[in-house]
Amino acid sequence: MQAGYRAEVERRMKRLYVRLSEKDRRRYAAVEADKLGHGGFEYIAKLFEIDPKTIRQGLKDLEEEQDPAGERIRKKGRKSRLTDHPEWNAVFLDVVREHTAGNPQHGVIWTDLKPREIAQAMTQQVDARVSVRTVRQLLKRNGFSRRQSQKKKSFRSHAQRDAQFQRITQLKAQYLEDGQPVISIDTKKKELLGNFYRDGKL
Repeated sequence: MQAGYRAEVERRMKRLYVRLSEKDRRRYAAVEADKLGHGGFEYIAKLFEIDPKTIRQGLKDLEEEQDPAGERIRKKGRKSRLTDHPEWNAVFLDVVREHTAGNPQHGVIWTDLKPREIAQAMTQQVDARVSVRTVRQLLKRNGFSRRQSQKKKSFRSHAQRDAQFQRITQLKAQYLEDGQPVISIDTKKKELLGNFYRDGKL
């Protein structure tokens, strides 16, 4: 039987792969190739368009985490499950993608989802239970900070407010599916003073 996944699964794997760091890509490819057995190396190398040497380096990275007896090296404290599941970072980013905002002036990003909500959404996408502790590690790894609640008088709610954001989300997903670019623009408030500018404060 030839190693391989369905076309739909292959597309999801490639979307996850491109969002991983270089080291996590090697390890993810190695885990998948090893899982498939005979023909797995050639199949994964072709799927991710990488050299088989990259997969072998990923296996080496994983083996270096083991002691000579073949047992995991026990480090101080609990071992993060992200060590065994590097692909979870891409799943996390996929979950929070439509729920992310930030302050372009201070380089701060946040999400309106609670860690428990993220954990539940991730658990539905991976074949394992994702804990809140793991989600907090992912939030920290990706530079998310907790948004402080502010006491401000909100604008009057508009009946079509949710509809317009849902439409934007649908269009964004459609363009990405068709391979078209999607550009997100952050703006900074500035006040023009001739040939100069200053922060837009009064």
